[in-house]
Amino acid sequence: MGRWPSYTDPRHFNENVLSLMLSKENAVLRTMISDKVGVRNHVEKLVGKKHLTECYAVWDGTGPFPFDELPDSFVVKPSHASGAVRIVADKSSVDPEELQATCRKWLAIDFENAAREYVYADMPHNIMFEELLIDPESGSIPCDYKFYVFYGVVRLIEVHTEKPKNHKVTFFDQHWNMLPVKEKTIDPGPYIERPENMDAMMELSQKLSEGLNFIRVDLYDLGDRILFGELTNFPGGGNQHFNSNKFDAYLGQFFDRKLETKNIVPFVS
Repeated sequence: MGRWPSYTDPRHFNENVLSLMLSKENAVLRTMISDKVGVRNHVEKLVGKKHLTECYAVWDGTGPFPFDELPDSFVVKPSHASGAVRIVADKSSVDPEELQATCRKWLAIDFENAAREYVYADMPHNIMFEELLIDPESGSIPCDYKFYVFYGVVRLIEVHTEKPKNHKVTFFDQHWNMLPVKEKTIDPGPYIERPENMDAMMELSQKLSEGLNFIRVDLYDLGDRILFGELTNFPGGGNQHFNSNKFDAYLGQFFDRKLETKNIVPFVS
C-alpha cells in the first residue's frame, strides 16, 4: 500500500484487518467458519439448509477417491485453504488420476504458514466436491456477490462477473451507488442493475455476520435460489489491493462501532 500500517491505532480497512488477525478476537467462531466443511452447519443454523449448495462428497485422502460417486459436473476445493478451486463442467473429460493427484497436493497445503492467518492452524484437511452453480439466464458461472458487513450492517458490495476467464469486479455501496474504485489485480467491471434479490441477500449477509464486528459474506443469486459461498474473515490477509489509500481509509471508518450515520465520510476519488 506504500505505507507502514498502524496496529495500535488502526484507521484504514487493511490496518483493522491486520489488527483482527493479531488480536485473535472471536477466535473460536472465526476458526470454525473458515473451515469450508465445518461452516455448513453454522450456516444451516443461522439461515437454513436451503441456502447451501449440495455437497456430494468430502475426502481426507484416506479411502477410495470418490470420483465414481460424483455427478457429470461439480466443483472441487480444499476446505482448509483459500484460492484453490477446480471447476469440472464435464466429468467425462477429466482424468481421475490427475484430479486425485491435484487433490493430494491441496491436502498438503499448510495455509496457516502460507498466509499467516491463525484460523487455519490445526484445521482438518479435506477436499470437498460440491454443486457447480450455473446462472439460468446466461448459462455461465453466476455473479459472485461479496458483502462487507460491519456490526451487522452491509457497507460495501463487491460484484465479481465473467469468472474465471474474463474476470471483472465492480464496487457498490449499500445503496447500490457504483463506487469509483478498482481492485489492483482485476479489471474493473461495468455498472450492473441492482438485482431483484438484493434486499434478501443483504438480509442474509447480516444474519450470517452474527457475533462478529466484521465479516465478508459471499453469496450467489440464481433467481429462485440464493446460495452461500463462504465467510471470509480477513480479505486479502490484510493486504486488500484497492487502487486507492483513500478508499482504504473510507472503508476503515466502519470499524468504529460508535460511528453515526451523519458522521460517515462519503468516498470521493
